[in-house]
Amino acid sequence: MNRVPGEVESTGLLADVPLFAGLTAAVRAGIEGRADVVDLAGGDTLFEAGAPSDGLYVVCTGRLEVIRAGAVVREVGRGGFVGELSLLTGAARAATVRARRDSRLLHLSPAQFDALVTAEPSVLRQVAATLAGWVADGGDPASSGRAGRTATLVAVVGSGRGAPVDAVAAALVVELAEHLTVVTPGRVTPAELERAELGADRVVLSAGPEDGLWHEFCLRQADRVVLVGDARHPPPAVDALTGADLVLVGSPPGRERLVRWVGAIEPRRTYQLDPDPAGWGHALAPLARRIAGRSVGLVLAGGGARAFCHLGVIEAFEAAGIEIDRVAGTSLGAIVGAAYAAGLGVPEMYQTFVAEFVRRRPLGDYTVPRVSLSRGRRALDALVRVYGEMVIEELPREFACISVDLYRREAVTHRRGRLVDAVRASMSLPVVLPPYWIGDRLHVDGALLDNLPVSCLAAAGEGPIVAVNITSGGGGSDPSRMPALAETLQRSILMAAAPAAAAAEADADLVIRPDVRRVGLLDFHRLDHMREAGRVAARAALEAYDGRPHRALPTTGTSARQ
Repeated sequence: MNRVPGEVESTGLLADVPLFAGLTAAVRAGIEGRADVVDLAGGDTLFEAGAPSDGLYVVCTGRLEVIRAGAVVREVGRGGFVGELSLLTGAARAATVRARRDSRLLHLSPAQFDALVTAEPSVLRQVAATLAGWVADGGDPASSGRAGRTATLVAVVGSGRGAPVDAVAAALVVELAEHLTVVTPGRVTPAELERAELGADRVVLSAGPEDGLWHEFCLRQADRVVLVGDARHPPPAVDALTGADLVLVGSPPGRERLVRWVGAIEPRRTYQLDPDPAGWGHALAPLARRIAGRSVGLVLAGGGARAFCHLGVIEAFEAAGIEIDRVAGTSLGAIVGAAYAAGLGVPEMYQTFVAEFVRRRPLGDYTVPRVSLSRGRRALDALVRVYGEMVIEELPREFACISVDLYRREAVTHRRGRLVDAVRASMSLPVVLPPYWIGDRLHVDGALLDNLPVSCLAAAGEGPIVAVNITSGGGGSDPSRMPALAETLQRSILMAAAPAAAAAEADADLVIRPDVRRVGLLDFHRLDHMREAGRVAARAALEAYDGRPHRALPTTGTSARQ
């Protein structure tokens, strides 16, 4: 951290700061003249929670993170400020503040503030009036100014010499430009970068590891990092790359090598590009949609045989030209979601589910019910036939599913590992199927705690979320009959899960509720009926949703609707 006293030119910045906006231009210029300059590199700590107050800081360029209990609670950008309450009260710092990017700040110490108030009493009145307004409104003063968490700056960086960073960045920019305004300013200073961001929705920088200081600068500034690598080489061991979007160029790396890369980088998502750049645009389109906040996520609830309505929902979306990039599900919703994420089309999924659930009856290997009614062998064999040895990391679409740790009594989100294991854990309906071990954790059906896992996708803020909720619904195929033990149990679980599913709907942009009445939870032979019910409900929901352009679902331009 570098402090430069008394070297501040008048910038007009304080006109944007609520604490000082009501003062005259001359008074604001006087404040800037008294303040010091503080330069922080990205990652530097400005002050720690519990530290004594040393004054007020206003962000000229860059971005700060405010951290409480180890979590980032907000970001403060140009015109924002931190430390105003401690300045007035003298209390210790309530939070840690760290530079998210290279940042330049104006610092006003308590002594400088006191001198200013003595010379200009109107300053104290303005500050008091501003803080009183915040208290009356129940607001948070430090959240004022141009602050936000939108990932506006994307850094495309290389792993190893020869990585085609510039070519990948160029292809990504073309795809991003389909959704919003993008600029590539080249090698810039922090102030130039700030100006570039003011004129565009996204800014893309690129650097190879041979670019030295520029490479380091890009990593410090980036809101989102895209790492370009060659899977033939070992992954880099750089903490700053953890959580990057991983783009592997060249021949398919193979499952073992891919898993090694994913384990080292822990990427948001992995994308594989062929050696021929001609197809890179199509392969990078899902990444561009996610960066642009235009990536559609589909959340599929569990509900036994009723979950086959998800086939019709997917069919309707594909007919409308809406590309689904991300999928999450629970129980039977996880089975459908995993198949779709693995690249199966609706006709192929239909044939597969008819073969496995109607003809082979995966729950039909009954046993003496010491642990469950079914041995679970048939169900596991069915999953192996459908998914083989695939791992979640290699699926064409992002996939996540939910199970519940029986002993720890907590929901578990599966985003990596063997696909069969994740889905089998998610569908382990108590009493019907045995709980399922993965490592040292014993899993049961995710519907017990989260039958509509919207949070799996919504937290990323990468685009609209569509939730298909079949948690609630009417009776079975014959409401006058006595349901079997397995169906009674499943109905009871879904009734208990209904309030949580209803609450999850609030975080979705579009909710589809197919008519699942008169279809029993084990009526797998009603697959055709459920497929059509999903298609009808999705079409109606899409027609109604077309009137909400502020959250419109992006299309590929290949709509089958006439």
